Amino acid sequence: MMHAVEVVTADVLTVIASVMYVVYTLRDTVQPQIVSWAAWAALLAESTVAEFLDWKLPAALYTGICATACAVITVLVLRRGTWVPSLLDKFSLAAVAAGLVLLVVVRSDRATVLVTVIADLAAYLPTMKHAWDEPYEEPWLVYLLFGAGAGLTLAAAPLTVVGSAYPFYLTAADFLVVLFIVFRRRQHRAELSQLLDPDQSLDHRGSIQN
Repeated sequence: MMHAVEVVTADVLTVIASVMYVVYTLRDTVQPQIVSWAAWAALLAESTVAEFLDWKLPAALYTGICATACAVITVLVLRRGTWVPSLLDKFSLAAVAAGLVLLVVVRSDRATVLVTVIADLAAYLPTMKHAWDEPYEEPWLVYLLFGAGAGLTLAAAPLTVVGSAYPFYLTAADFLVVLFIVFRRRQHRAELSQLLDPDQSLDHRGSIQN
């Protein structure tokens, strides 16, 4: 019963975070990395189809909602017409495309989990870089909710490689992005504070010279 509560709570947190990011995108207060969201939409859509074919309807409904949210974010970014793919974007797209093909071919559970983790990480790289470079363009609360949801899923998962590898990766990746955003925002505020307080900057340089 406890595991069921954790799983349902994790799903609710993830859906809330997905909807929040859609709202932020509509308001133009975030700058989604299109490769990440398009890749996640594709990966989640593939999971939804597989779960539906296995008659895992609650899981299919959950991943379907998340896939739809990712697809909506992707479309909203495309409509802005400002995306120019970087070298990292191209690498991520190629890696995710290869992962999607492998997920259709592989039959081993361990291989499926390994491919899923690698493909998802490849999708995450542009967002991780963006969170580091432009921390005010990513909402830390959304990734905190994603991480909390993944952590609850990990807590409810069986202690096996197949059962826990993917939620463990998601928990680590989401909280790493939260740390990137918080740390880099603090750095930017400290730099801005020094620029706006020249006396403090002079005192700092003087202390170094002494």
